[in-house]
Amino acid sequence: MIPFRHKALWLSCLTALASMMLPGDARAQQSDLETAVKATYLYKLAPFVQWPADTGADYAMTSDHGTTFNLCIAGRDPFGALLDDAVRGLMITDRPVIVRRMGVVLDGAGCHVLYVSPDGRQPAEEIIERVHGKPILTVTDGSDRPAETGIIDFVEQDGNIRFRIDLAKAEAGNLAISSKLLSLAVSVVEAPSDVEPAPAQTSPPEPSPVEPAAGGPQE
Repeated sequence: MIPFRHKALWLSCLTALASMMLPGDARAQQSDLETAVKATYLYKLAPFVQWPADTGADYAMTSDHGTTFNLCIAGRDPFGALLDDAVRGLMITDRPVIVRRMGVVLDGAGCHVLYVSPDGRQPAEEIIERVHGKPILTVTDGSDRPAETGIIDFVEQDGNIRFRIDLAKAEAGNLAISSKLLSLAVSVVEAPSDVEPAPAQTSPPEPSPVEPAAGGPQE
């Protein structure tokens, strides 16, 4: 696990990213900065997510892929060498971070973080469905359709690159999201509660009129 003091530093970095204004006057400069911010988010988010310890061999940190922390890119890669250079020498959960690029996602085996490019040949909805329920932190890029969004979804708000979080999808994959990370999200989709609401209380029925007993006194 990452020491608390390092988490505090990374949290301050995330806060700075969330408040970083994108330039509005130069389109190419804006695109480059937006890409850099998203690339930074990909590895800065990980220390605030807890992966389950009892996952199957294809996903556990102790599998063949588990000697490294695998950040996967599905579809067209917008980051290129920028991301490779950023994670070189970086350790998460005491494992070196590597970037894996995938043309087609079958089940996401070996991925810990999976960025789903909106421009890939494989539809984002298909990828999200294939890895749903697996311990993979899926990250998508501003889709308006819930079926195409991951656990983390990038959005632009007031000139900043921010993100929203889907706790229902995280819970399906048995991933725990830190409250510190939740506090930075622009919105959070809550996981459904397993507790059914108690039935509404109704007023007792009015007693029916009592009929006089046979042979009793008459008015």
